[in-house]
Amino acid sequence: MHQSPKGKRLIGLFALFFVLLNFPLIQIMDQEGMIWGIPSLYFTLFLLWFLLIALLYLMMEWH
Repeated sequence: MHQSPKGKRLIGLFALFFVLLNFPLIQIMDQEGMIWGIPSLYFTLFLLWFLLIALLYLMMEWH
């Protein structure tokens, strides 16, 4: 069965964010400190979440 290039990119994006949001890397990002008044862990998680949504949108709307 052949997959479209878009499907392969979506699988790659899933794999990338699966690794980035895995426990060992999350623990590395859990440092003391604040970024613009937000704890660094929360800031990093929301930034990665936003990037995932933005990349998915761009990938699905790309012609």
